[in-house]
Amino acid sequence: MGSSTWRTLQALIDSNNSRQPQRSASDWMNSATHQFLKFSLRCWKHRNSTVHGATKQEQRQIALKNARERITNIYENPPSLAPQFRSIFAIPLAHRLKLPLQMAEQWISMIMHQATATSHNFKILMKQHKPIQTHFRTMRREARQQAKDRRLPASPRKAHSRAVQREVKLMRAKLYSSQQKRQRPANRKRVSRAHQSGQDSSATTQASSSRHFHLSTDEIPSLCPPLRYHPP
Repeated sequence: MGSSTWRTLQALIDSNNSRQPQRSASDWMNSATHQFLKFSLRCWKHRNSTVHGATKQEQRQIALKNARERITNIYENPPSLAPQFRSIFAIPLAHRLKLPLQMAEQWISMIMHQATATSHNFKILMKQHKPIQTHFRTMRREARQQAKDRRLPASPRKAHSRAVQREVKLMRAKLYSSQQKRQRPANRKRVSRAHQSGQDSSATTQASSSRHFHLSTDEIPSLCPPLRYHPP
């Protein structure tokens, strides 16, 4: 669109010119486009040589400088990573800055990938989990529905199940009450027997203790071994 407009304008200018040029408007358009492209390429090459360096050595030095600046920025502003990833501060910054160019670029790309994966997984987790207000609304809705269901007349199936549950409760109450009545006398007998056995054991211990503590003087030599006489 622009090239055709330029050609039309140049043709109009050439027609009003007293000295008609030897070249046509189409030739002027082609040469102008060529010069514009050459100028753009020269600007782009000058920009690349200034930013990235003219020689390979300069390019390597500039790339290493940029990598170290990025590593320092990562240590100053660490991204939030998932717990399964290794901490950035596991290796000090001084050791990171000593890495060669290839290892430094690989570490930077790994950290960027881990940060992207962490943010992506966090977004998925937040979509899966609903806020607590939603749970409360759901609980209130269910409670209202249960209250409505209770006010409705019971269906034959529900009435039958409630009757069965009521009969089971009554049966359990009768069974447990009869078992308690049967176990009470046995428990009393056990308690009385334990009391009597305790009294008997206390009486035997008192008799043995009185026997040990009321020994006569004739029984003492028989219990103790004879003493040896050592000459001076």
